[in-house]
Amino acid sequence: MTKKVLDNFTVFLLSTLMNSKIDHISLFPNLAKKESHPIVQELINFFSNRDLTLMVSRAFERDHNLIPSSFFVQDEEILERTKLAISLGGDGTLLNTARFFMRQSVPILGINVGRLGFLTEFSSYQALDKLEELLEGQFLTTTRMRLKATHISAGQSQDYVLLNDTVIAKGGKSRAVKINLKVNGEYFSSYHADGVIISSPTGSTAYNLSCYGPILHPTSDAMVVNPISPHTLAIRPVILPGDSTVECLAENPDTTQKEDIFLTLDGQVSLRLQPDDRVLISRSEYPALIIANELHSFYATLRSKLGWVG
Repeated sequence: MTKKVLDNFTVFLLSTLMNSKIDHISLFPNLAKKESHPIVQELINFFSNRDLTLMVSRAFERDHNLIPSSFFVQDEEILERTKLAISLGGDGTLLNTARFFMRQSVPILGINVGRLGFLTEFSSYQALDKLEELLEGQFLTTTRMRLKATHISAGQSQDYVLLNDTVIAKGGKSRAVKINLKVNGEYFSSYHADGVIISSPTGSTAYNLSCYGPILHPTSDAMVVNPISPHTLAIRPVILPGDSTVECLAENPDTTQKEDIFLTLDGQVSLRLQPDDRVLISRSEYPALIIANELHSFYATLRSKLGWVG
């Protein structure tokens, strides 16, 4: 493998990754996708025939009888013992998996049975063929910067860790909101817009891309600030260094109307902001480790998923 490739990937060998055997694997399946069911069964058979422990959160226990009860454990045990996580579904499933390990950097194998698949790099047959190598620690990962969003409300603060993006946006009414931004404590701008996206490099191909934002290489150390439908044509997305701290204060410019403003994290967790709430977005100290498919590159994925031809 060339030095250029090695510069883009971090090699995790068994001896250096955990100093111990990869013997506890957690599975995060999207059981709502019927395509995942035969793969779940294959994974259960694979791990049952080896001296390995496959763990599934009890949150999945009531959803389906596909998985024997002996595989279900408490979340605390998964967090404590997981050496390798398997995300089976689409990109949303992988985002859920990464958020589960928000304060840990656990290698995640993304198996795609979804529609888009920017994050889930392996097809089912590719992943099943590679399992033996994975369990020996013979795999590459991309180290993905994650964001930390700190929601400050009424003197209390709550931290969230996310892989894709933080979005502050209006509710259902067709009125703009005003969002005041500071970068590293310095006033940056005030957007009159439907909202603003603060995206990680990984999230640059998600909502940010739909709002005409730039695509960043997923291993970049940067973040994108991208206003949603701004009411001034001069307003454009901005790329900031990864060590920046962005502070957002959203307000309703029409004081005669009550407009709900929401904070949404990775498109999956949503909170209603109260007047004078602030949101601080910075780089998380816990990067995500996504197991890389050596048969594909980021550029090939862009060509394939976005239909680029030449």
